[in-house]
Amino acid sequence: MLIMKVVRGPKSVGQSYPLQQGQMMTIGRDAGCEIQLPSTGVSKRHARLTLLPGSRVEVEDMGSDNGTFVNGILIKKHVLKPGDSLSIHDFILQVGVKLPQVQAAPSPGLELVGGTGLSPNIGTSAPAKQKGLGALLQSNIYPWADGLSAQFDIRKLVVGFFAIWSVLIIVLTAMPFSRTANKRIQEESTNIAKLFSRQLVRANQQAIIDQRFRDLTVALDARSGDTEGLQKAYILDAKTGLVLAPAEIYGTALAAPQAAKAIKQDGDWSVVDSEGISYASSPVKVGSATGNITVATAFVTFDADINTFRIANIVDQILNSMLIALAISVLFFILLERWVQGALVMMGQRVDVALKTSEVRVESPVKWPALEELAEMISGALGRAAKAGGGGEGASTAGNSTEWAHAATKNTTGPGAAFDTSFRILAWNPGMESLMSVRESEAVGSDLSSCSREITFETIVKDLANLALLNPWLQQSRRSEVSGSNYQFNMILADGIFLLSLAKAED
Repeated sequence: MLIMKVVRGPKSVGQSYPLQQGQMMTIGRDAGCEIQLPSTGVSKRHARLTLLPGSRVEVEDMGSDNGTFVNGILIKKHVLKPGDSLSIHDFILQVGVKLPQVQAAPSPGLELVGGTGLSPNIGTSAPAKQKGLGALLQSNIYPWADGLSAQFDIRKLVVGFFAIWSVLIIVLTAMPFSRTANKRIQEESTNIAKLFSRQLVRANQQAIIDQRFRDLTVALDARSGDTEGLQKAYILDAKTGLVLAPAEIYGTALAAPQAAKAIKQDGDWSVVDSEGISYASSPVKVGSATGNITVATAFVTFDADINTFRIANIVDQILNSMLIALAISVLFFILLERWVQGALVMMGQRVDVALKTSEVRVESPVKWPALEELAEMISGALGRAAKAGGGGEGASTAGNSTEWAHAATKNTTGPGAAFDTSFRILAWNPGMESLMSVRESEAVGSDLSSCSREITFETIVKDLANLALLNPWLQQSRRSEVSGSNYQFNMILADGIFLLSLAKAED
């Protein structure tokens, strides 16, 4: 079911109204309106909503005094898209989807609106257990990484783990390269020796059966007169072990122990000695009344050093090395992301706790000089705000927000400002005075729209504010032109206050 929800305003924040197909709903100050916004800046009958086919919501201004805005732009009639901000004076509404409640006791806060506006509430019931990689990270990797970052400077950790990562890449990929290369060369050499012995059998089988030993040959490569890498080739008598070919050593016995093993084999056989020489043999069998019998054996020796490590072998080894490197890199970047992003999130959580408990001291959760310096600045601002607030809990909390916003804005080198969630200006520095031609005394306490000289400026600020709501304490940025110059807009949400800074962008 589609709903229209009030997400910001002086009153009625969080109130939602169901939208029915074909139904027209009036928004206004009058008690008879279906969506009542009690504020003097809202006309009695300000705007009208209609739910169109296809879950589209049309908004139409009804001649209001202060106008109706969508994403900061004045409209007469407009079809809202998911995530659009409907602004009526100091109220902001959004179209959302009402999801079924699956939590027994939902916690207070912001609910999902339009899929792009506000983050969903998580109930107080126990979350579902993660499985697979997520469970491994949460239960083992992240606690270990957080423990390291709490003891050592993150900069040194990153440098150290990058060095370890580099060494592991070398050890696990480059160093085994030569060993793998030699192994592949040896396997290829042995296969060539086996192939040559089988070729000898086919070439000499009939001559052996006919006992024409003078016709036996051990040189098969007639073109070159030799086979590259082949050291020796023999035809042996399977019964006596004596040489049948080559003819110059006919009738002698070979001293090599591998030859004695070769003549006892019923099938193809190979072995590699400690010096990397491959030996291979294949039997010559003939049929008899009792079955096939081995009458001779082709026996060869092959030198692996003559073989080469081919391009295909190199490519195959490189791919294997890249897979190993990728696995190690994933772990390294998981740790890097945890140390940097996780540190910022934990810092935001500590600040939130300090604001809720009126603490004036915030410690950095990790050893990172930049974050430690930020913690000192926040602690100083909290202390000054608590002192200015008179020590009472309510005064301290109010002082925290305003003082922190003023301090942050004053320290901004370029144009800077601070707003509350209804876009009421809390701080306005000299750079913003110059850019918008509005004095600080006139801006502070006024609505943003009254101090914006360009509709683009207000639209970008509100768009960034919507993004900042999703990620408190994380900076949101966008580049745009203001007053004829390009600026980088930076927005952060801290303790319910939007802090805005602008910097001249380089072309």
